[in-house]
Amino acid sequence: MSMQEMSSKMDGASRFVDNLVTNVSLRTAFSAELEAERMGRLRPNITEVRRRWETNEGYRGLVQQVKSLCDQDEVSSRVRSCLDRLFEGYRDYADMDLGRPWLPQTAEERFEAIELYCSEDGYQYITKMIQTVFRTAEPSADELIRATAFVEWITIDLYNLRLSQIGDPRFENFQGIVYRWCTLRPEDLEEYRAILRLSDHARRNFSIPLGLVSTAADGDATRHFADLPTGHEYVEGKDKRIRVRQTVHIHGMDPALLASFKQQYPDSVVTSICAMPVARMSPFGEQEILLRGPFFHLITIKECEDDRGRYVESVTVAMNSNRDHGSEHSSNDDEKARQRIAFLNAVNASKWEVCARIAEGTDAEAYRELQTRTLTKLADEFGMAVSVDGRLSEARSQEVATWLGGVQAGSYPSHYAQRRITWQTALVSGDWVAAEKVMADEYAWRRSEWYNVGQLVGDDNQAATENSFTVLHEMVRHAPEDGLETTPGNENDDAWRRLIDAALEDGLVWSESLLLGLTKYNRTMGLTPVPESLGSLDENDTMTAAELALQRGLLTLAERLKPRFCRELEATLTGDLQTQLHNFIQETVAPFVSTQTPLLRSPVLTLE
Repeated sequence: MSMQEMSSKMDGASRFVDNLVTNVSLRTAFSAELEAERMGRLRPNITEVRRRWETNEGYRGLVQQVKSLCDQDEVSSRVRSCLDRLFEGYRDYADMDLGRPWLPQTAEERFEAIELYCSEDGYQYITKMIQTVFRTAEPSADELIRATAFVEWITIDLYNLRLSQIGDPRFENFQGIVYRWCTLRPEDLEEYRAILRLSDHARRNFSIPLGLVSTAADGDATRHFADLPTGHEYVEGKDKRIRVRQTVHIHGMDPALLASFKQQYPDSVVTSICAMPVARMSPFGEQEILLRGPFFHLITIKECEDDRGRYVESVTVAMNSNRDHGSEHSSNDDEKARQRIAFLNAVNASKWEVCARIAEGTDAEAYRELQTRTLTKLADEFGMAVSVDGRLSEARSQEVATWLGGVQAGSYPSHYAQRRITWQTALVSGDWVAAEKVMADEYAWRRSEWYNVGQLVGDDNQAATENSFTVLHEMVRHAPEDGLETTPGNENDDAWRRLIDAALEDGLVWSESLLLGLTKYNRTMGLTPVPESLGSLDENDTMTAAELALQRGLLTLAERLKPRFCRELEATLTGDLQTQLHNFIQETVAPFVSTQTPLLRSPVLTLE
């Protein structure tokens, strides 16, 4: 996807450009002390919401209370539909069994709260709701409960999204650099400069109270949001705006500190949901990293220039670590209060290490001293004597082109599921122009995923094809009659040729040899494949794509599809592997999935 295409997709996504409501920008409304008081007032609401969440009656009563307020709001049909789905059934942390009544809605991975935020009108709705709580001197009890409930729904969605994608390093523990562009008035920018002049380096921070912040993993993806209108130049003066790029270094806790904290407090659930990739939830398709309730530590503000003129860059650090979970109720009471303070110090010790590596001169020395003092405090007061290796600031999440999930369309965000269905329909029908469009809308580093996904089925369990749906097989089945020798000029044939070239030249497609080995093992041993089996391949798929091309007389294509290397596997080895995978999946996944869900119907999905 080109930068121009990316920018056009994001036009109107105000969550990327709205000026953030930070504790700095709110100073004109109330003091920092009042903000602390407001956060203190919210904590009992969090406890109350989670207490009511624990019982079926309490949860339904909470939903009804929130729904009665939302029903009075004038919203778009899209927001109303999303709210209706959000209020259905029960929404729980996936690793908590609260004994809910069986409802279809609870059996699938749904992320309506995040999808609501990632839509333009949904973002406006949620932002207004949360800001009302902070801007109103005396918000009503109902407004406080509603805002808290929505934050909890989003937290649950983020938690479950991370859990469902735990095999992807970016979801398990996102670490990297993200960006956000905006414009500020000179006097607003001066407020942030004042933070840097604080002598106490530990206080050089600002926060987004109870907030959500959209950032992009690509530094140029949202740059056009900071373009200044005619007459607004980079000068100090009345009604002038300044282009600002916020660069955020995201990191998790130091591994040694995290291990020590978990050993000390095994009942505490620590995740990285304060920085989560959510691009799949958004129709814009951007490389979006959602920051939940972030606390930014300001390192420096510097003058810069690009091809659009001068701008200011603020360099900040934010930690992704979080303890929000349904099992956490009274973070300020007794042992839980001590646990919360220990966690805060462990996060800070990690943060000071990153700050020291990014800062320069005396600032770097000050952060190293802060880290030393914090590590000493952890050892003396909490029994967490840890030696860190100083490499946290270098950590980056690996980009992995995969999306883990079941075979049903309902297991995925709605717009992503629709793209998958469009893709498989195009392949099964031989509409290569449509298939190429799906591929073109994806980032280059993720395109390999589309060559390797299995097919999705609807709620009726009807599949698009009875075959196992490997992309190479479908491309051979629907190849032009003359294969690669086809004369260019036919739009659909040309699209097919480009797709097959990309797959073969870039090595994007996995070998199907393992799947074939499992199938042949089943038949050799007299076993009958079942829908839940890894070896449940159709009779037509006992041939490789190359053999299928040869059968069709597509000699050149068959030659190109020959495996680059082959290795014979013992049938018993592949059979043993199948048994081990089955046992592992049954032990780890089965408790979270409906027994009515054909979890492993597509063998390709099991290898993702």
